[in-house]
Amino acid sequence: MSWNNKISYSNVTSNRIVQAGETTNGIMLGLLRTAPDFNIADHIGTYVAANGSAYANRQRFYRSQIGQSTNPVYSNPLWTIYEQMAPSEVNRFIVNPELTINAAEWLRFIVRGGIDFYQDYRDEFYPIGSSGSARSNGLWTKTGITSKEINFDGLAIITHDLTEDIMFSATLGVNYNDRNRFSNTNTLAPFAVDSRLMTSDLNPDKNATSWSTTETHIRSNRGYSVLTFGLLDQLFLTASLTAEAASTIKGTFFYPSVDVAWQFTDLLNLPALSFGKLRFAWGKVGIQPAPYKFSTLATTGFGAFGGSFMVDSEKGNSNLKPEIKTEWEAGTNMRFFNDRVDLGVTYYQNQTKDILFAVKTNPSSGYTFNYKNAAVIENKGFEIDLSGKVIDKHNLQLSLLANFNNNKNLVVDIAGAETVDIGGTSKAVKGYPMSSFYLPGSLRDENNNFVLTANGFPSVRHKIPCTGRS
Repeated sequence: MSWNNKISYSNVTSNRIVQAGETTNGIMLGLLRTAPDFNIADHIGTYVAANGSAYANRQRFYRSQIGQSTNPVYSNPLWTIYEQMAPSEVNRFIVNPELTINAAEWLRFIVRGGIDFYQDYRDEFYPIGSSGSARSNGLWTKTGITSKEINFDGLAIITHDLTEDIMFSATLGVNYNDRNRFSNTNTLAPFAVDSRLMTSDLNPDKNATSWSTTETHIRSNRGYSVLTFGLLDQLFLTASLTAEAASTIKGTFFYPSVDVAWQFTDLLNLPALSFGKLRFAWGKVGIQPAPYKFSTLATTGFGAFGGSFMVDSEKGNSNLKPEIKTEWEAGTNMRFFNDRVDLGVTYYQNQTKDILFAVKTNPSSGYTFNYKNAAVIENKGFEIDLSGKVIDKHNLQLSLLANFNNNKNLVVDIAGAETVDIGGTSKAVKGYPMSSFYLPGSLRDENNNFVLTANGFPSVRHKIPCTGRS
């Protein structure tokens, strides 16, 4: 019997540079929207209007080159770096105890636990003069996040040689997981004074302050078994079955898998071949729905009129199922010249059914979206990995690696619809790859020339096609 326990604590502080998505306050978007011959230095200064009025701390940007605008649309990257602030502090504890009991030569028990607890405090501070209508008059958000995850595993491992040529092993296990996350965000906007101090005195008016709270609690458990047989140290067969249940969904779901591998090195006995294996695998995995989607929730609104509770715009669904991905793959791994050259080739196909997302509904139903299992997506392709040790000396090693992959993606079905918006100009379009551009354009004839209107302008194409992938 043995016992070990790992305990870790970390404290991480930082001042993050804002660059998340398509934000006008980020570095990259502002940089890309700046003319290459414009000097972004002197990003802040005092603007003097024609009437002689002076305005301090104005942002200077390509579209507001002397600071004449209170909203420069896109931030000067130096303003993002030196004027905006996003400090954060994370305190994290991780505890992982493990008990191993060797009951017999062929039987071993393992009990493993884990607690991951952290507190994350973060701010985002946009002083007066930042980009965007929501931030140009100043905005400060202060968020506190508390997260706790408890995990438990119990395993029984059996290893036994049935004969001299047949090896057998089995793993039986159970898992329990509990995740709780609480987030509280306070927002202050606009600022009554132009200051870089993070204090509630930036605007003492209570109407300038708002807050939001989000709490998520997910609990899941599963049982699993893995059986492995080996024959003559060449042929290996592994089969597994997982049963899983979770608080985000009703019922228990089963996910089987099997894989076969044949090591043919000894059989061929080729001098240049150090190792060779053929392999095939098939299996299913599931993805749980998002929490609290099985019923329609209450929300709040009409804050300007004192506030009220109302039915959420997204309709709940008590008949949700997990997304199921079924995949098979076949391939080979070979090593040559005393393991100096390594080659791997894999071909795969997979299909994901019952993909979960919020589908737009007719507003007359009383809802804007309905969260449901509503799509089928396929992927297929192959991968080639090649690596070689060019130099392998005691004090000098040099390796070259190359990888090639070719994946073809296809949207097979989206709840009977032809297209579904997934953000911006990208759509899920039936019969096309995921995230296809779906844009209008001009009508062309059989010679690819523009079809012009009576006024000489290109005619609009009424049937909008896919024009590529994002």
